[in-house]
Amino acid sequence: MWQELSSFLKKIKKKKQVFGDISLNTHKLLHLKKVDLGRL
Repeated sequence: MWQELSSFLKKIKKKKQVFGDISLNTHKLLHLKKVDLGRL
């Protein structure tokens, strides 16, 4: 029981990390696009 739970939590943690990276990258891209638009 506990092993299943801990492995499940680890999976969730990994997914959260991936989603965090994705949101961070999109945020950076949006920021870069804003900067590019500001230059134009």
